[in-house]
Amino acid sequence: MHLKDKIGIHLDQIKQLKGVENAVLTQRDGNPI
Repeated sequence: MHLKDKIGIHLDQIKQLKGVENAVLTQRDGNPI
């Protein structure tokens, strides 16, 4: 695996985590961000 591929996959995982965080925040506050 090339380094760029690893970085790309890592960035995708980070984006997914951010999405999950936003979903949790919206559920807790009841208001979309």
